[in-house]
Amino acid sequence: GVASLPWITYRRQGVNKNRATDHYLYDLLHNGPNADMTSIAFRTALMFNANLWGNGYAEIVLDGAGRVTEMWPLLSRYMEPLQRDADGVLIYPYRDPIKGLIRYPAWRIYHVLGPTLDGLNGLTPVKLHRQAIGLGLAEEGFGARFFGNGARPGIALKHPGTLSDTAYRHLIESWEEKHGGVENAHRMAVLEEGMELETF
Repeated sequence: GVASLPWITYRRQGVNKNRATDHYLYDLLHNGPNADMTSIAFRTALMFNANLWGNGYAEIVLDGAGRVTEMWPLLSRYMEPLQRDADGVLIYPYRDPIKGLIRYPAWRIYHVLGPTLDGLNGLTPVKLHRQAIGLGLAEEGFGARFFGNGARPGIALKHPGTLSDTAYRHLIESWEEKHGGVENAHRMAVLEEGMELETF
């Protein structure tokens, strides 16, 4: 959804604003921030990183005159916690798998910030919602087991006497064979030797 929104430059004229198609950033934002990516592909990459890691990053490339010429997405999993140098300038330490550690000053990074507590570091949505995700997985597993058992609650066969190990295993195997699984749901059971069926 974010990637499909227009990403263009405007020029204010009084209380109005119009597209500034002659601005040097217009083509970079609207069409593509680098030679390999469209604007939509670039923003999609940023948003996927932000949604998975809490932050989306892109490197800003400048020419000799200080004008932005390109932007390249960075993989959020390689970005280390933000730091400040001796002068208090915010630094983005990026551990590139090929180039090694690169310490980007803040003006070299385009930062898409996710949910945050300090305004600088985004929180990973997966971690924020891990309890809800875990509950959903548990519910899915329970549902699979419950409906795999013919949507029946757990049962216990109560025998008035004491069964030998062989008789116990035979009873369990026989019951599972005749009444286990969805295909055997709701089959009539015949209990012998004074046994009773209880649900729990």
